[in-house]
Amino acid sequence: DRALSVVVPFIFFFFFSAIYAGEPLHYKFALREDGGFEYLQALLLFVAGVAALTRYLQIREIAFLAWMGICLFVFIEEISWGQRILDIETPEYMYDYNRQGEFNVHNLNPVQDWLHIIWIACGLALIIGPWALPRAFPPKYYALFFLPVVVFYSYYELQDLLPIPQIISRHQEAAELFFYWGLAQWLVVSAFAGRRAHRAG
Repeated sequence: DRALSVVVPFIFFFFFSAIYAGEPLHYKFALREDGGFEYLQALLLFVAGVAALTRYLQIREIAFLAWMGICLFVFIEEISWGQRILDIETPEYMYDYNRQGEFNVHNLNPVQDWLHIIWIACGLALIIGPWALPRAFPPKYYALFFLPVVVFYSYYELQDLLPIPQIISRHQEAAELFFYWGLAQWLVVSAFAGRRAHRAG
């Protein structure tokens, strides 16, 4: 698990970098709204939520129940509560409150104003969390999964304040995919490790 948690982020990084450098239009298309990578993010969140519930049932650690709730809530948010899948029309009044005109919380105007800061805080929490609460957070060697969202959103916020090159917003989908993959990998590995321990016992 330790080696995988270090190697996989590097594979992701070189994979996305190679596509962006060689086929930038394909890169942007793949990371578009409602694209394959966005649905992969949703799938990872669902798997993470189920794995967190499995781990909670194994050891009754409340932190995993919290992770289940967080992962499944964000999963539902990512698919806009099924709106796009079920082709549900957005009421007109929602366009005044939701920047993408969808049934979700993270695109509400007040939340959008703070969304980048929330992402930075979440990334830092998962990087720093293991030092304070090792049983409730992924191990320290998972940090490379969570670092990209901190770097991307910090850079994105600073690009209007400092004389630095502009960055395309589509990179956020790649950074978020790193984040969700790391979370799902940790929870799935934890659940399977618990299952093996139970069988051995």
